[in-house]
Order: sequence, then structure tokens, then C-alpha cells
Amino acid sequence: LAELMGCDMLVIQNLEKTSNPFAGLISQAKDLTANQLIEYLEKMDRYDVVDDTIALMENDLYLASRQTNLQETKQDIPQIVTIGDQEQFSEDGTLVQYDAFVLYAREDQEFVNTVVKKIEGEYGMKLCLKDRDFIAGLPFEHQAVTELISNRCRFVLPIFSPNFLNSEDNKFVVNFSEALGIERGCRKIVPCVYQQCDLPKSVRYYTRLDFTRQNPYWDFWDKMKKSLADPSAPPSERTDKINISTTENNTEQKYPARLSLKGDLSEKSNSYPENVPP
Repeated sequence: LAELMGCDMLVIQNLEKTSNPFAGLISQAKDLTANQLIEYLEKMDRYDVVDDTIALMENDLYLASRQTNLQETKQDIPQIVTIGDQEQFSEDGTLVQYDAFVLYAREDQEFVNTVVKKIEGEYGMKLCLKDRDFIAGLPFEHQAVTELISNRCRFVLPIFSPNFLNSEDNKFVVNFSEALGIERGCRKIVPCVYQQCDLPKSVRYYTRLDFTRQNPYWDFWDKMKKSLADPSAPPSERTDKINISTTENNTEQKYPARLSLKGDLSEKSNSYPENVPP
């Protein structure tokens, strides 16, 4: 058989020294097909071997082709992780892109609900929450989280509290996200302090969204909205849609009248000072 396959004498001699020369020959023949093997056996008048093994070869070929098809299908279908992925993939074949992955302790669910109501309900952003969005039955949850953070979540929003720091899973995701941001040279973590706690050393030097901060110049929700906005989007797309009538009313109250050329107060003009935006 080795001679029919074109092996030189040195290879044949080395194979003869092994305990199973035939198995060694087949394992070395990377380009040998099942049809060629049957053809060689028939030339050797070993129809008995063909009769004994043809059913086994056909079964092996079926299993091999099935495995190949499964691998190709797996490569074609992206990793569907969330309920939103299922819906969007069935519609247009794409997966959901999120503004932020929210990382929190279940004990802080009430505050997280407020965050979701503000960021999604009022500001129109899209958040990903593991308890709400993940489909049931994911075999490797950590892998799903890291895939989302790496490829489909612009930011990670950890809600820091004493309860948060009791979770090793939360600490792992924070460390992973920080390392990812360093590797890519971009801002990845947007830390949010819900309750005072001893923050991890890696996060202490970050500018934080501090819910406990009392300051008349500190607008917590506005700060969160702007911190999670897409930095690559035009400025007009990063701001809220403001009611035009409200803006006009505020402007009219601030600039109710203008001095006329004679120096007296004229009626409210349709034009405004040059340094005031329309």
C-alpha cells in the first residue's frame, strides 16, 4: 500500500519498525481520500478489507461532513447573547449595539431601575443589563459578558456600593474592562458611586459619577448622560431634543426687551444679542 501511495523506501522502513505500520501510514497520508484508499486496496486484490470496512468508512465520512457543516454554520451565525439580539438578528441579521453595560449588585436594584428610567426612558440610550437582557441557558456567562463589553458595549457603567464590592464577578468585570481600555487606548469605564465605599485602587483615580455628592453645580443625571454619549457622534446627536417652545420662552424671559437706537427700551425684538444662541 505504501508503494502505491508513492512513499519512498526510507519511509517504508521506518513504518515497518512501528507496532502498527498501517495506522502510521494512514496518519501520514494527509491528502489521501477514502476513494483513493479503496482504489489502492482493490489493486492489491484486498476486496475482503474493502467489504469489511466500507460501512465504517461511509459512517466516518458522514460524521466528518456533519461536523464540518456545524463549524461553518457556527462561524456564519454571530454569538446571540441578549433578547434584543434575537429580535434584531431575525429582522436584519445584525446584533444590538449598546451604549453601556450596567454592572451592579442585586441589592441596589431600586437605584438601577432609576438609572434605566433616566438613561433609556428620558435620554433614549440603550443599556445592557445581565438580569434583564440575557437570554436563558447561555453556557458560558462570563464569555458572553466579555464578548459584549469588548465588541458591542461602548462603556461599562459599574454602580459602586458596599454590596457591589462583595461580588468577585463584579470585580473581575471591572478589571477586565479597565485592561481592555488600556489595551485599546480609550475610555471604557464610567464609574458611578451610589453609596460610599472603599473603591478598588484601579478606579480611585478615575473621575466618578458620585450620587452622594451635594453641590449646586453638580447635576448627576446630566453628567451621566454626557459621559455615556457617543464621542464620535456629531454634537447635535449627543444632546437631547429640546422643546423649541420651551427654549423660546426661556430666552424671552432672559432677554425681554432691547435698547433701541435712541436709548429707550423698545418692544421685544425678534433678533437677539450676537453672543446669544437662537
